[in-house]
Amino acid sequence: MKRHLWTMALLVISLSVFAVEIEPDELPEAVQTIKKLGGSFRRGYTLNPTALLDIGAEWRGGNDGFTNLKGLQNVKYLTICSDALNEDVLSVLATMPDLTILNIERMKISDTGLKHLHTLKQLRSLSFSQCSVSDIQLFNMSALENITVSYMPAVKTLVVKDMPRLSCLRVENESKRQSGKAQVVEFSFSSVPKLEELYFSRVHVESFRFEDVPMLKKLTLTDANWPASAIEGLSTLTHLEEFKIHSFPLTENQCEVIKRMTKLKSFSSYHSNLLPRSIIVRQ
Repeated sequence: MKRHLWTMALLVISLSVFAVEIEPDELPEAVQTIKKLGGSFRRGYTLNPTALLDIGAEWRGGNDGFTNLKGLQNVKYLTICSDALNEDVLSVLATMPDLTILNIERMKISDTGLKHLHTLKQLRSLSFSQCSVSDIQLFNMSALENITVSYMPAVKTLVVKDMPRLSCLRVENESKRQSGKAQVVEFSFSSVPKLEELYFSRVHVESFRFEDVPMLKKLTLTDANWPASAIEGLSTLTHLEEFKIHSFPLTENQCEVIKRMTKLKSFSSYHSNLLPRSIIVRQ
């Protein structure tokens, strides 16, 4: 019994050491200012770099107040969703040494603004949602593993280049019931050797080369419209294991291409003219 109590005591002490919350009067001045201006630390501000900071609708500091984030440590997750901010604040992000996950929502971003993101060499996950931007070009973000672009019908071009660790890209538009039509996007990939998962929902693709993503293992196409040449290019995906294609008509030639995919283990064709049972799934 005593041994059990000692074990529990040590566990409590250990958790206290690794998750100590800094007392309000001990917080860095910048953190106190950010909180006063409407910023929210969802996990508090701790001694470890795990804090989640939201700069949302309650933000009252504008661009000037955002400069309090300059050099701020111990913030791993940051969400920016405020009409009171513009793309000029993005230059501050490069000074945050622990920032690894960034969500940007409802912001108008130009090519210049996007270039600020290229300096985030430690960033592992980047998400855009409901932003006003037509051309997304992301280069040389060496640590980036995940990119998500959602509910941004103005996007016409998405270029991803020189990202050695990128493993997943998701692009989804609002439903046809809301928008009336699918989003039209031209994609370009270069030097993404570890890209293994692509997810496209309600996207009309002008051009796409599966040859540029040879290590792809998971592919999802939902309510999408792709050129015949792109689908037939699936034959180059010798590592594809999971394929979902929903509400997408396929030609006879395209069906034959899919049937010849030797590594395919999971296939779903909901509302497509190719039924799952027509695919030989290899274990």
